[in-house]
This record gives sequence, C-alpha cells and structure tokens, in this order.
Amino acid sequence: SFQTYVGAALNACKADLLNTDDVFNVTVAALDDFDDLRALYPSFDFTTLADQLQCDVGEANSFLSASGRSYPTLGVRSVGALASVWTHRSGGSGGDNKATASSLERHLLGSVV
Repeated sequence: SFQTYVGAALNACKADLLNTDDVFNVTVAALDDFDDLRALYPSFDFTTLADQLQCDVGEANSFLSASGRSYPTLGVRSVGALASVWTHRSGGSGGDNKATASSLERHLLGSVV
C-alpha cells in the first residue's frame, strides 16, 4: 500500500508500469508540490503529511539506489532550505528577498517538521 503519489509511482515501477526515471520525476514533483502547499497554507499543520511523504520518499530513495543508476537522495525540505529555494526562485539574494524569505520562514515554522 502507499500513502502518496511517490508510493504509487514506486508500486507502479515494481509492476513494470513505470521506470526508475519516472519514479524519480514523480518524487521531485511531489516534493515541489508539497513545498508549494506549505507556502500557500502556512497555518495548516503539515506534520502528518510530511511524515507520510518522507516515508514514501525514503522507500523511493532505497529503491532508486538499488537500481544501479545514479540518483540524488531526495527528502522533505526543512524550513531553512525551503526559504532559500523561495529566495532563489524570487530572483536572487538581495536585501528585500532575504526579508521576504525570513517572513516566509516564520510563517512555515509551525507546520514544517
């Protein structure tokens, strides 16, 4: 059984319906979508969802590592990493972007594991 799209992709790969690149791409997309949800809904408690996603991502990492191909290890990003990504996507590291990333970090602290 699976709890996330990552787990579903992993099961589909084991059934020869997807390949390992597909599992990797679904995992990256799921992590990006999760980051977006946390930014859009900072007051929501994402702890349970983060745990479920990290569990399936961990299984995907192990499966991809055993595939014989080289994939980076993936995982749910911390608040600091998420703020850095947001700052980078917003156009750089200027003072205004740092302040905005800091504000985003404060909003996310309560809901990120």
